[in-house]
Amino acid sequence: KGITIGGTHYSANITQNSTNEYNITLKTRSLLGDMIMLHKDKGAWYFSVLSVGFGITLFMLYISGLMITLFANKKDRSKQFAVLGVGVVVTLLLAYLSL
Repeated sequence: KGITIGGTHYSANITQNSTNEYNITLKTRSLLGDMIMLHKDKGAWYFSVLSVGFGITLFMLYISGLMITLFANKKDRSKQFAVLGVGVVVTLLLAYLSL
């Protein structure tokens, strides 16, 4: 009901109550509210692309976890932690840019 403008972090809504009376509502979300809006896919398009990438990655991690369990390869632990760290940095960067 009414017109809403704004983004993930801030929004403004205007509704008409009567002929010459309007109700304006302003919302500034907290960090938790921003995270919920990103979860609801209300951010920029590149965070949506990241979410599809996460879905594919979860499937690949499941399969690779089974393979690691079968072969127990422990010599490349530093590379595995480096890739994990890069993934966390990219996720935080895209979340920040989407707000």
